Formats: sequence, C-alpha cells, structure tokens
Amino acid sequence: MKKPVIGITVSRKPDKVEGFLDFVPSAYPTAVRIAGGIPLLIPNDFPLDELPGLVNDLAGVLLSGGGDVHPSRYQQELHPKTHHTSSERDALEIHLAQLAVQSDLPLLGICRGHQLLNIALGGSLYQHLPDERPSNINHSTPDSIAKDHIAHQVKIAEESALHHILEVDTLDVNSRHHQAVSTPAPNLKVTAYASDGLIEACELAGHRFCIGVQWHPENLQMMPEHKKVFTSFIAAASQ
Repeated sequence: MKKPVIGITVSRKPDKVEGFLDFVPSAYPTAVRIAGGIPLLIPNDFPLDELPGLVNDLAGVLLSGGGDVHPSRYQQELHPKTHHTSSERDALEIHLAQLAVQSDLPLLGICRGHQLLNIALGGSLYQHLPDERPSNINHSTPDSIAKDHIAHQVKIAEESALHHILEVDTLDVNSRHHQAVSTPAPNLKVTAYASDGLIEACELAGHRFCIGVQWHPENLQMMPEHKKVFTSFIAAASQ
C-alpha cells in the first residue's frame, strides 16, 4: 500500500546570513515516518494561491509547534510577552488549516498547531498565561529540561475521538507553551483539560481526523498512548 504523504509546517527565525531560516525539529518528521507516513516539509513562503493544489496532493497535514501567532489574527492587541511571530507562517497555516477542514483532509495540530487550528476556525488565545491565567502548574517547561519531561496530567473527555484513540481517561504529558486556547472556535469540541482547567486538546466533530493537542507527543513516542496519536493520524490519512 502506498504510504501517505504528510505536509508538515515549519518554524521561521531570523538569520544574519540568510535573512531567515525555515526549520522544524526532527522529532516531527521522525514520528510521522515511524508511524508509516512520508513527511514533506512546507516552506513558509509557499505561494498561497497554490495551496489548494498542494492539499490535493497531500494525505494529511501536521501543524507543528513554534513561535506565537500574531494576535491580530484573533482581534487582540500585541502583549509584551508575545514573541517570535511570523506573518508569512500565520497566513500559510491559517489558509492550510481551513483548506484541510473544508476538504476533510486529516489534520493534527501540536502546541502552536493546536492554537492555530482554533484561530483558523474563529477562536482566540491567552497570550501569556502567567499574566492572564496564573496557575500552580508551570505550563512552560524551560528549554534546559529534556523535552520528554512529564510536566502534568490531563483528563481526556469521554466519548471523544481522542479518548477512543488513547483508550485512557488521564494522560501524563510534557508542556512547553506560554500561550493557550482561551475561547474555543464555535465548531471545536474541547476534549482534554489540565487539572487547573486549561484547555489541552480539541477536535472537530464529523471530520475524518482533526485533532489539536497542546502537549508534544512527538517527544514522547516511547509511551504507547502518545505513539497512538501519530499512528491513528497516519491511519486516517491512509484511507
């Protein structure tokens, strides 16, 4: 059987020599490949008018983590702690997410990708959790700590696609974010919460596979439940 090609969005950062660099941590394409897919990285300057053709050639879309989405995309002013924004990436991913939803193309959003999916469908974010939603949970694990560090637990909503995939009621997760979903988009169903009530996952009902998670399952592939996130995504993309 032909392996499904999965388009993966990438981050952008300034570079003194090149002007900017597009990049993605290797854990994303590795997890896709191990689950049975073929990873295809999508540059941030991919022409928007050619995205419909690309979507037709893809079997699924993975919205990766990275810098913040500019708050103008959800009608807010810029918070002082909002950083590493990219207008090119925002435009590409919002258009890509909307096309994937419209065409019932399997979509997985991780961290920023979870937030981006919510924005693309009409939701909003907390721009900086310590200021806007203080908690006893540190959702922003420092970069000096391993990416597979377990930060807290989430509770999975019963009768959700995520619960059906993971087959657990609670899940230990890592956590590397300072922003989070505030108001869910009208059509998104919230499917996981942290113990402090913060939204940790969402999904689009009636879609073949459209799930966003706030944690980083690509860094936790040694744990069966997190591996299932990718194997179920690739299985949907193989249909």
